[in-house]
This record gives sequence, C-alpha cells and structure tokens, in this order.
Amino acid sequence: MEHTIALDPSPGVGLFMPDLWAAVGGQDTEVLGNAQCHQRLMAATGLPARAVACPLWASCAVPVLSPEYARVVPVDNHILGHPFLWMPKRLLNRFELISPDGTSQTEGRDVWVARVLLEAIAAGWYQRATGRWIDVLADIDRDAGHVRSWMVGAVQDPVLDELEAPLSPDPQWAIEAAQGLVGHLRAASDALAAAKVAAALRDKNLETVRAGALAAGVIGAVDGQGKPSAVWEQLAITPSDAGLIAQALAHLDQLREAGSDSLDELTEVFLSPGGIDA
Repeated sequence: MEHTIALDPSPGVGLFMPDLWAAVGGQDTEVLGNAQCHQRLMAATGLPARAVACPLWASCAVPVLSPEYARVVPVDNHILGHPFLWMPKRLLNRFELISPDGTSQTEGRDVWVARVLLEAIAAGWYQRATGRWIDVLADIDRDAGHVRSWMVGAVQDPVLDELEAPLSPDPQWAIEAAQGLVGHLRAASDALAAAKVAAALRDKNLETVRAGALAAGVIGAVDGQGKPSAVWEQLAITPSDAGLIAQALAHLDQLREAGSDSLDELTEVFLSPGGIDA
C-alpha cells in the first residue's frame, strides 16, 4: 500500500516523542501541540473529545475505538482509508494485564495508545520521511460513497466486512513493549514540557508567563486524566507573582531531573541505529 494520507505527524517526525525528533531535524512542537493534534483528529473524524486520545508523548492523536464501535464515518473523505479507522480486532480489544500479586486490570489508555503506535510502526502504516499514512482502501475497488453507505449499514459488502489494516504476526510483542515504555514516555515527555514551560516563566513578558502557566496543565496526565497543580491556575491569574514563579520553577526543575534517565533511554530506543523507529 502506498503512503498517501497526511494528517499528523509532520514529515520527519516519528510517532513517539515529537520533541526528540525536533532535535534531529523534525518540526519543533509547542507544549500544547498534542492538544492541536487532538483537535485536528476530532475535526477530521467528527468524534467527540472523549473518543480521541493524544498523550503528551504521542506525535498524533488516536481514535479510541472498540469491538462494539470499530468503524468511524469520518467528516473528511481524505482520511477514509486511514489505518486508525480500520484497526484490526487485536487493537480494538484491550488486554487484561496480570500484576505480580495475581490481580488483573484492563489495559489503560496510555498503554493501549503506545501499543497501537508500536504496531503501526511495525506494520509500516506510517512513513516518517513524508509524514504520510497508508490508505487501506487503495487496493479495494470501492468508491467513498459506497464505503460510507457500508459503514452506516445501508449496504452489505463482504469485502469491507473483512477489511483491516495489516499487522505484524506476533500478537504479544507490542503489549509487552508498551508496558515497558509507558513509564519512560510519561517521565521524559513531562521533562521536555517542563523545560519549555520553565523558559516561558523566565520570560519578562507577562502574557508569555501566563501562556506557560496554562500550558503546564498538560504535564503529569495519566490515561487522559490530568492533576494540574493549583499553582498553575494562580500563576495564570497573577503572572507577575515572583513567589509563585519561583515555586513553579522549582517544581519544573524536579520534573526535568526526574525524567532525564527516561529521556536517555527513549533516545536510544527510538533514534539509535536499529531502534524501534529508526
């Protein structure tokens, strides 16, 4: 399948850790870049905010689909064949993860998004050099109107019934890799975001400080749920408060230090020769 569908990321940027790719020639990202990716996928698909995931460490948003809600009729015909809209059952389902103490829990959103992106890399869904995705419908002799009719149940089509984006043959590797990576992804992306917010807080322009405080609310989110510090809200209201700025900078420095080892680990995992996304 040819790579013809463009949405996110930008050319030269891998599917994980956009700031790492910026350092080696990819497009630089803002702290709230993930929010913009989230909004772009919502606009293209018509999905509500709760049905789209874009962690700080992801370079693109992912529709949160399930076996019961597997096919989306997008607003934009250009993405009708995007592999995210043709996820195989292996990705639509969630794993039950067993803890060392024998208890189990359903795979969380962050682990699931990481698994989807890892599978996308392994199956060649995305071409980093061009920033384009495969078109799952490219080799299927069906026009957009017919596919849309099938998606809403207006026509039957056994070919479309069986159509899925391709996957690697190993069903286990991605869930194991995702579980091992997600802690590093959270820590490293928080560290990189903290550095950008700290630079904004050190700016003499009050509006830049306010913008940095607002952007800081995305730091520390887990499975789509954030716990923003009250400091950020206060600083957005009073960006000239030197005491609040000092308090915030101390917290951001801690985040940067805490994520430094994870940042080194992910640089090796994704960017080194032979890395996952090399």
